[in-house]
Amino acid sequence: FQSRFLPINGHRYHYVNEGRGPAVLMLHGNPTWSFYYRRLIAALAPGHRVIAPDHIGCGLSDKPGAHDYGYRLEDRVADLETFIHRLVLDTPLTLVVHMLALRVYLIRDARRLLGLGG
Repeated sequence: FQSRFLPINGHRYHYVNEGRGPAVLMLHGNPTWSFYYRRLIAALAPGHRVIAPDHIGCGLSDKPGAHDYGYRLEDRVADLETFIHRLVLDTPLTLVVHMLALRVYLIRDARRLLGLGG
């Protein structure tokens, strides 16, 4: 896969963006990274746009010290919101989520996070 990077809050945020078609956003948990989804990305990319970022501190994204980054759920969500808006993901998304805490947040606040209002 081709590595891509976005600057987010002063850090390099790594992601892969493979294929074309309906968007699938794959979010890994801690301490994994986007490589966790490599087989799913390969399987879905022929008919989907598959996007898999690495959270800050994971995979190929920057790994700042704790004094430079909070590593809290709120930080992950803020990074994800910025990532989604910068990629202009204004089409419906299918989410594939691995981490329980992020799933809870997404269930609670997915409409706002994905720009759907409410």
